[in-house]
Amino acid sequence: MDAKVSEILRMLDNYEGNEKEIFEMLEREVTARKALRKSIKKRLQSIENNS
Repeated sequence: MDAKVSEILRMLDNYEGNEKEIFEMLEREVTARKALRKSIKKRLQSIENNS
């Protein structure tokens, strides 16, 4: 588990009514991971096409 996910889980454990902030952090993390996944997929396709 990476540091960002651990941070979010700690926030959930210490929940103090900050659901909007937690939700926004989760949205940013999901968006970042989707972008990374898309980038990796494009790189792999490029490597396959050049082989």
